[in-house]
Amino acid sequence: MESILLLLSIVQLTTAVFNYGACPEPEVVKNFNASAYMGLWYEAARVEGMPFEHGDCDRAHYTLNRNGTILVVNSEVEDDGKWKTAVGDAYCASNGSAYCHVRFSSLSPYADYKVLTTDYSSHAVVFTCTNFYAFHLSFGWFLEREKGTLNYKDYMQYFEPLGITEKDIHVTGQTDCPPFNGFELI
Repeated sequence: MESILLLLSIVQLTTAVFNYGACPEPEVVKNFNASAYMGLWYEAARVEGMPFEHGDCDRAHYTLNRNGTILVVNSEVEDDGKWKTAVGDAYCASNGSAYCHVRFSSLSPYADYKVLTTDYSSHAVVFTCTNFYAFHLSFGWFLEREKGTLNYKDYMQYFEPLGITEKDIHVTGQTDCPPFNGFELI
C-alpha cells in the first residue's frame, strides 16, 4: 500500500503524460549512426513536467567514448539565472538501432532513450517511458542543432500515436541565455 501511495504522489508532482497500460514500443531509427549524433543539441520543446528539467536554455552534449558508451552532459538555466548541469552515461542497442539507455547516477537504473527520428544535422525526436503497475509515464524531447530552427509541430506525428498531444508540450526558451562558461553539477 505504501508503494502505491508513493507512486500516486510522484504522478501528482509531475505533469508527465499519464496513460493506462504498458509503455508503447515505437519504432526507432534503424542503422543509428551514433558518431553523427554526437555533439551539441538544443532543446526546442519537451513534454511538460519533465523531472529534473524546470528551466530554459536546455542543451545536451553527447561525446562518444572509446569503449562505445556515451558521455551525456545536460545543462539548463534555472529560475535563479544560473546554469545547472547533470552528467551521465548512455549506451545504445547492440543491433545498431537507436534504442538507447541513459542514467545520471551510477546508483540509478538506466532509462530508455529512444531516438524516433533524426537527420543528425538539424533535428531529433526522442521518447522515453516508464512503467508503473497498471500505468505508464511518457516523456519526450524535440532537439535541434541550431537554436530557433525547429518547429516542433512538424514532428508531432511521432508523439501522437504514443498518447502525447500538443497540449502536453512545453516550448523551451532559448533566448536571453547567459553565456555558458562551464557548469555547476545538479
